[in-house]
Amino acid sequence: MRKVNSEMLVIVSDIHANFNLLQKFSSLIEKSGISCENVYILGDIVHEGNTDDDECLDLIRKKRYNAVRGNHEDDILKKRPIFDVPKLMRYRRISQDNLQYLHRLPENISVCNVMLSHSVPGESYSRLYNKNMAQKIFDSWPSKTSVIFIGHSHVENSFCHDLSENLCSEILDKGFTIRDNKRYLINLGLFADNGCFILYDTYFKRITRTNVNGL
Repeated sequence: MRKVNSEMLVIVSDIHANFNLLQKFSSLIEKSGISCENVYILGDIVHEGNTDDDECLDLIRKKRYNAVRGNHEDDILKKRPIFDVPKLMRYRRISQDNLQYLHRLPENISVCNVMLSHSVPGESYSRLYNKNMAQKIFDSWPSKTSVIFIGHSHVENSFCHDLSENLCSEILDKGFTIRDNKRYLINLGLFADNGCFILYDTYFKRITRTNVNGL
């Protein structure tokens, strides 16, 4: 991984207890020289009581990465009703230290004029798949910032809303620059599948999609 400056944010979502990929990601961050304070994890660190849940949480706490809660964390914390008894039993494997850590995680974080959230704020874990869905979110924009990064949908896509023309469009490029007078919805994708994440250069306002094998 190339050396990066202090203006770079690293954003990842939906680890789903894939400890092997998380270790590889952590090693890349360390080699890059980027500060752990600039790493943001957008929820679903754990996955239904997986045996690697604790290992993933331990590593994230050790590295002091920033994180928000996802629906899987809310399941563990019983913030949503769960009727799957075997799942509830598996969640009991998580250590008390990690449970306390999860209780402290926020629903979203605002930093460098962007919002970071597991799903669209206020949408109760709805998913974002296409332009029509993006347009509805743009019509009731839930943030004071112009850019929202989200996970949960397990899809790598990005949408732009031109405020001057009230026009929504999908961005197909893996790399693009944030422009004035526009709003952006950026879906991270499923890290557990291919180790995907985003580099956001806050100085040049440049988005770059990559993965743990693509650098």
